[in-house]
Amino acid sequence: MVAGCVCNFTALMFIGPSPLLNLEPAVWLTVTSLCFVGLGCALQLVPPFNNCLAQALDCGFPNNFETYGLVSGLFASAFAFGHFLGPAVGGLLVQSVGYWWADTYIAFTHVVLLLVLFVFIAWQCRRDKAFDKLSGEDRPILLSNLKKKENAER
Repeated sequence: MVAGCVCNFTALMFIGPSPLLNLEPAVWLTVTSLCFVGLGCALQLVPPFNNCLAQALDCGFPNNFETYGLVSGLFASAFAFGHFLGPAVGGLLVQSVGYWWADTYIAFTHVVLLLVLFVFIAWQCRRDKAFDKLSGEDRPILLSNLKKKENAER
């Protein structure tokens, strides 16, 4: 997902191109940037779906088609909500600041997402280290069962 954020940020900065770059618009630059936006979106959409499925299984949901359907439905609903909200907010942004600046603002939302992702990764690593230090009776039941399952698979 980190690579997707970087790829989308870079591509969106060159699509307009951003006024911060002082470049003249060119068709080849726009087409190349759109190709990288497609790659960045793929890199940003696949890992969260797999992580949502893994989290559902870690929380005790059974490993069956019902769980896959539940996760897929929730993911598709969130994706559809983004497809509804994105054009509305994007249209307002373009009307208020113009296309090139709107494109730059949207590019910087990927930087914000990247920062949130780094904070989440750091929190998850810290939580895992703290979990490993807990003794058996102090561990939460659900997480304790998860670690037992992981150790049994090794």
